[in-house]
Amino acid sequence: MSGGGFIATGPNAEAVKQEAERIRARVAWYASTPAYRTVLDQHGLGELGMRLSVMARRNEFQEMSALIPDEVLHLFAAIGPYDVIAERIATRFGGLVDTVVIPFPHDADMGAIRTVVREVQALPARFESFEPAGRRDAERGLPIP
Repeated sequence: MSGGGFIATGPNAEAVKQEAERIRARVAWYASTPAYRTVLDQHGLGELGMRLSVMARRNEFQEMSALIPDEVLHLFAAIGPYDVIAERIATRFGGLVDTVVIPFPHDADMGAIRTVVREVQALPARFESFEPAGRRDAERGLPIP
């Protein structure tokens, strides 16, 4: 299952910070939409979503990021430099997804990318295989074609 969370990584603290701030703005935008209200409610953040919706209607997009504290950012993102991002992905998304998308900048060092990808690929995932439809249908009491 592919996850919908965000990943902020880079070769150093400054690159990670820049990417995290970009993601903070995206979290603020998503949180301002009614479609994500149930997600926010699950985390006790419904009021935050309503405040962000009001700001979005006022076209205050630049100011919305300031309402997203680090705790909220970390609810929706794995954040860290290349040398720890696999561990952060495992902590944040482990057991929930078996596929993540890691955004690397176009000028990223290919050796660093390969290392990160190998480390992430080595993370354990619960998914083993798709269950045959016939077996699933039989367990539900449905006729097997």
